[in-house]
Amino acid sequence: MAADNLVISMESNEQELPVKDKVRALILQGVLAKGGAVVADDESLFKSGAIDSLTMFKFIDWLENVFPIRIADHEMITDNFETINKIERFVTAKLKLGVDASDCELKS
Repeated sequence: MAADNLVISMESNEQELPVKDKVRALILQGVLAKGGAVVADDESLFKSGAIDSLTMFKFIDWLENVFPIRIADHEMITDNFETINKIERFVTAKLKLGVDASDCELKS
């Protein structure tokens, strides 16, 4: 997903969506904007081209704006954002620990 193709929009009715649905919606929006194919929840977002390293930082900014979490520099590794499933687990763990939790690096 090219950085300039990342359009972030959260309608008021989307605020109630589960974590995975919000993540999937943003990924799908970016993938379709650049003419890509839909990715499965366990498919690598990097290998599929859905996300690149620059887009990952924009995506992290989006996550911090949509969810009451802060992602520490040491958590900004591709393994935490490799798939929709990994992103969901990471964000859910951060939500359970609270806004200031900064050690949620999840390994599979």
